[in-house]
Amino acid sequence: MAKFPSDDSAKRHQTLSPPHHAREQKAGVTLTESARHYAVRAGVLPDLEGMSLSDASQTGDVVSLVSHGETHDFAIIRRRWVVSASGTRLEVTLDHPPRQALR
Repeated sequence: MAKFPSDDSAKRHQTLSPPHHAREQKAGVTLTESARHYAVRAGVLPDLEGMSLSDASQTGDVVSLVSHGETHDFAIIRRRWVVSASGTRLEVTLDHPPRQALR
C-alpha cells in the first residue's frame, strides 16, 4: 500500500532555505586616507559614501565605480565585522590606487 507524505516531510522542505541570519548582507564601505583624498579630487566621494557591497566581497577584489563617464578603481584591503548591541555588520575598507594583491 502506498504511503502519503507526512506533514513532517512538508515541514522539512520548508526549512531548506537558508536561515535569515545566513542570507546575503550588505557591507558598509570605509576609505583609507589616500582613497578619500582621491575620491574628493575626482568628485566621487558622495558615491562612495552611499555605497554598499555584497558580503561576498573579498580582500584583494577591485571595485570599479563608474561615475560621470569615468571609471575609478579601488581595492578592498580589509574586511571587518563590527559587533554591537544593535547587531552585527560587515565593513570593508577601500584603498586607492589599487595595488596588485600579493598571493
